[in-house]
Amino acid sequence: MFKLMGRIQNWVLAVAGFATAGLFGISVTDIRGCMNQTPKAAVSAEMRIEIDRKLKLSGLLTGRSPSGDRWEEAIAQYASSLQNAKAEGLDVSNHELGQALMGQFKTKDQYRQFASQINKVHGVKTHEIEEFYRDQILIQKSMNLPLLVAYVTNNEVKDEFHRCEDKLSYDRVLVDVNAMKLEAELTEEEKKSYFEELSLDAAYQVDPQVKIDYLFVNPQDMQVAKLSEADLKAYYNQNRDRYASTEFPGEAQPYFEVAEEVATALEKENRDNASKALLSQLDDILLQDEALNFSAALSAAQAKDAKFKKVAYGTSAAFSQKDYRVEPLGYVFNLGTRLFGDNPRSYGGVLEAGSGFYIYKIVENIEGRVETYEEALTKVTDALTLKKKQDLAQTKAGELKAKLEAEADWTKLKLEAGMTYSREEVTGVFGADASKVIALEDGAVSDPFQSNEAFALVKKVARVAADEKLMEESKEQLKEGILRQKAQSIQFARYTQVQSPKLE
Repeated sequence: MFKLMGRIQNWVLAVAGFATAGLFGISVTDIRGCMNQTPKAAVSAEMRIEIDRKLKLSGLLTGRSPSGDRWEEAIAQYASSLQNAKAEGLDVSNHELGQALMGQFKTKDQYRQFASQINKVHGVKTHEIEEFYRDQILIQKSMNLPLLVAYVTNNEVKDEFHRCEDKLSYDRVLVDVNAMKLEAELTEEEKKSYFEELSLDAAYQVDPQVKIDYLFVNPQDMQVAKLSEADLKAYYNQNRDRYASTEFPGEAQPYFEVAEEVATALEKENRDNASKALLSQLDDILLQDEALNFSAALSAAQAKDAKFKKVAYGTSAAFSQKDYRVEPLGYVFNLGTRLFGDNPRSYGGVLEAGSGFYIYKIVENIEGRVETYEEALTKVTDALTLKKKQDLAQTKAGELKAKLEAEADWTKLKLEAGMTYSREEVTGVFGADASKVIALEDGAVSDPFQSNEAFALVKKVARVAADEKLMEESKEQLKEGILRQKAQSIQFARYTQVQSPKLE
């Protein structure tokens, strides 16, 4: 499943040509900011199911989804974002959706290929993809409202243009953390003291775990009746809204254009229904006799009817809420809150997994605990060694600053092992190095700062201003970026005001 998701994601990128960091211009930072500001709303059971599926679809399309311990929070925040957008009177027309999709996929054929591929591999219907995109457009509209109260001056645009386009030249010396040699080996006392200080950190926690018995059916193993043309046309007529035309709003695509997609969808639905029906029969047997274990129930069913040979039985390895994958079930996002929430359920069926359907029963609960010193020793040793090397590298960088300030030509420097010099040239102030350089006076040396796995010192050599005649080409894009930054500042200020306690 993971490899399939990767292949689909790569295929989407190749065909549609959009970055997975965000949909329709919404960045990860934007979404996080919007989620953080939005008060949680009451979520109905029906809406929870709908958003749960959309979050899974988001993980499929973008390669990102909330962690298991934040799944419920993400559902509540998604619901609140939509409710707020609708409360503001916002909506998404078919024309807006069509424009957004064409902006992403360029042509109708590319979008149809994409939708067909997603449907074949994951059973995601076209209308589900479009509903998800509608949500993203709606949330983006809501997020852009604060931009209406912000104004961008010509000087702000000019400053941003130079910040992005000016050429920077600077000298840099790096002190490599990993190249540092510690004078003495770590003592047992140092490691134990370090462990005692940090033992409550997440790195040294063993999460609660469970083992489950499961009965599992992969729909691909199910035999279903061959589809007739009448079956396909009937399914198409019953689900015409799923095949809406992007060219003619309010109409469905002609049957002959989507016949292959219809066949794939109906066959998958039939296989899924056959799988669920098989497990539902076993579920009834198990509910009638709570003492009956899964193995015995399945063996009895298989003895009576060969179709139950399609059902697999097994016991999982111990897994925690952070583990989304349980073999051979695949991704099982719906297990997190069921097994580890405030009201854990020891039995559940029939549920959907990444690659099929299953029934589960907890057979062992393993309580969470802190790792013992012996278990954590390797991690403690590595972490403490790295900390000491970082401290040593920072100290050496600090001592080096006076030497760098006294030497105009850094190419003449005699540096210790683990230290390297380079002349860097970049366009725009992006990244830790360049952002430090631009704040310096010409010839001034920065204080040491961490740059990846090293400590850096930099000196501005030159800043060549970009030709402002070129600014007109990117003026609107620069304005939009400035407006977005202002909107985020406004939203943050509002959030801070709401969260700050009132003084009596």
